[in-house]
Amino acid sequence: MHLSEATSPDHRSLSCPISTSSATERPEQAGTAVLRGRSTTFASQRLNTPKEYITIAYTEVPAEAWKESVFDTEIAPNVDKLLRKPQYSM
Repeated sequence: MHLSEATSPDHRSLSCPISTSSATERPEQAGTAVLRGRSTTFASQRLNTPKEYITIAYTEVPAEAWKESVFDTEIAPNVDKLLRKPQYSM
């Protein structure tokens, strides 16, 4: 999750969380809506940030491209920053 700064309508400085997720398969439409809603609510409550300031990105990556496109470029170089580290190795 990345945090950026924004100004609310009443000119308060707010952290704007941006969560990015990558997966080899996209859940069905109903599952995506549930994931989006629960992730937004969770981030809003835990970070004390209005839902309007939460952004969530979801990228589907072919399984054969996972290591090169995601693990090697996003996960491995940032392993010390991850809130939850992968329970697998590549």
